[in-house]
Amino acid sequence: MRFLSGNVSGNSSDFVTINAHGSRVQATVSKTFFEMLEVGLGGNAIISAEHLSLIEDIQEIRKLKRYVKRYYDEVVIVAYVRRQDKLSISFKQQAAKQAHRGASPSSLLCGHDHTKSLPDLHWTLLNYLQFYKKYQLWSEVFGASNVFFRVYDRAFLEEGCICKDFSFLLGMKYGMKSFSVNEGFGVVKTYLKHYLIEKKAPELLARLVNGVSIDDADFELREQFLDSSSFMEPFIAGNKKLPLNDFQIASLTRGDSIAYRIPVEKPGILLTQLLTRHEPRVTEIMKNFLSFIKINDPDSFSHRSATKISSSSALPGRQ
Repeated sequence: MRFLSGNVSGNSSDFVTINAHGSRVQATVSKTFFEMLEVGLGGNAIISAEHLSLIEDIQEIRKLKRYVKRYYDEVVIVAYVRRQDKLSISFKQQAAKQAHRGASPSSLLCGHDHTKSLPDLHWTLLNYLQFYKKYQLWSEVFGASNVFFRVYDRAFLEEGCICKDFSFLLGMKYGMKSFSVNEGFGVVKTYLKHYLIEKKAPELLARLVNGVSIDDADFELREQFLDSSSFMEPFIAGNKKLPLNDFQIASLTRGDSIAYRIPVEKPGILLTQLLTRHEPRVTEIMKNFLSFIKINDPDSFSHRSATKISSSSALPGRQ
């Protein structure tokens, strides 16, 4: 069993073209995706591409099937899903990795409001999170017996591992090895990156924060609890129709609250401390930062002037 991919992570989502049309996100399979299939002739193969889930046009799925069936006798679709509120929080955290708004599907769908852990449920996000509609689309093209939905939750995964679960589902003699890729940012970095993107800060600042090592343990964080019952309401009926057992469906429909943490300090103050600590000699970056803060967060700018943070200042907890 081989992975067909254009990168070391094994993810082929880059071969799915994403276009934004107003509030709509359109996904199509790129020419490179089909070329990858041609190169990978022979034997069994796996393609991992979560952006395929963004396809809404059934004709695009039919085109994909026609092309895949040229080279493979049997095609199985496996989709791992999470409860929509938890998926949206995770998706928004991934959006924080970008340098500017709209640079990824997660950014387009979830936005960058740094004050909210859960994104607003606008029409495009609502449509994307309708799992049962996606099941209907892919089942109509590939056949229901060839489309499997699994719950991305350790409680339901084989030995709590998605790789072992996937291997078990397909009856692979030798299971796939797992390793971590595309890991998310911590609480503080996610918070700051959303703030920068939301306020349209210079990309240079956003990229700088991306590269800075930030330990959440160095900052005071406040725990909050999120009641997402209203967010989940549009998805409950569809989730109950998914091809899952009762316990799995219950995990996608129950309304337990979600705990999350946010920094106590204002984002402008946190940015000042970080940039002064990590880049004391990059004067141009600091000038851009000060100009940005003065316009978008005057309270933080005033606090910085009053405390007169120097290039030798330590991060909180390291004084």
